[in-house]
Amino acid sequence: MFERTSNLILLIVLTTFLFIGGLGFTSNYLLIAGILLPFVFHFILSPNKKIVLPKNFFLYVATLVISSLGLLWSRDVSSSVSFILLLISGASFWIFAYNNKEKLTPYLERIIIILGLIFGILFLYYSFTGLWPPAWGVFSFTSQYRNHNHIGDFWSMALLIPVFALIKGKRRFFDFFLMAVGLFFLAASLSRSAYLSFFAGLIFLFWKSGNMGRYKKLFLASVLVLITLFIFTSLFKPTFETRIYFIQSIMGLGRFPFGVGLGNFSVVSGLLQRPIFGLVSYSAYVHNIALEMVSGLGILGIIFIYWLIRISKEVLACPKQNLLYGAIFVCFLVNFLFDRTYLTPTLIWIWFMSLGLSQENNA
Repeated sequence: MFERTSNLILLIVLTTFLFIGGLGFTSNYLLIAGILLPFVFHFILSPNKKIVLPKNFFLYVATLVISSLGLLWSRDVSSSVSFILLLISGASFWIFAYNNKEKLTPYLERIIIILGLIFGILFLYYSFTGLWPPAWGVFSFTSQYRNHNHIGDFWSMALLIPVFALIKGKRRFFDFFLMAVGLFFLAASLSRSAYLSFFAGLIFLFWKSGNMGRYKKLFLASVLVLITLFIFTSLFKPTFETRIYFIQSIMGLGRFPFGVGLGNFSVVSGLLQRPIFGLVSYSAYVHNIALEMVSGLGILGIIFIYWLIRISKEVLACPKQNLLYGAIFVCFLVNFLFDRTYLTPTLIWIWFMSLGLSQENNA
């Protein structure tokens, strides 16, 4: 009875908290809650279980320590503090998921679908009313032209759930319904980063499951749809202009070898706002989580990149029972390398939970 009650509490509270984190209202109080709540969840679900730290965790701690030292030379301390709190909260969700795999695994995919449907309804509401949602929400538009929305980035990950069910041989109506809904939101979002992310997750699922040959037609049809969406979306907005941020981040190392503090890429982008390959662009964020760390920490950001490589190699080698969450991790990793979605708390929290669920237990 107690276990059923605790599981129900987890489903309700975690879903509610992830929903709040995806609304786009940035607050340090929310991030602090994101640091503490995962430990509360752990003690509710596993009150007698000792917390075990996942593999490569101390490398990530090193990144957090360096990020904190970066406050000494940060150009905007408040922005850096918020960014660091976001990274710490991610670590808390990582530890929580890693230590509660058996209890969290069957619930997280349900939570993701519930959130996807709710955020999708909010996207439709703001689309049809013409109102503007909060800037950092899962369902937010990224420009005044309303030609990019992050709902597709969320569904690039959520779509992997019904696809995985199909690969396992399930033929449920609800899974086909979710696939139709997910493809609609992918197309409506006009997010090329979402298309690339879903493609990466799809390849991972088919490759690791060993079903590439068996479901060859399904895979090729999915690829054709994604290519069509990518080309169609490129007709409405430039392809290379936003990638100038990547070059600016690397060029910024010459002026700021130890970075400008996390969350302060606008300083670098503003100073380098001149034609590069004939293009001029400015942004407050790099739209690439690895280069964001390089911009903030300079050459010291290499530690984060090394950690990212280590955990990526580990996930790529994950066993089949962890396959779905390995695919979700890969999907969001690709997304974080081409968009600023890593600044939305809910997305970074799900990414870290998928990491914890896809890792093998330490011996």
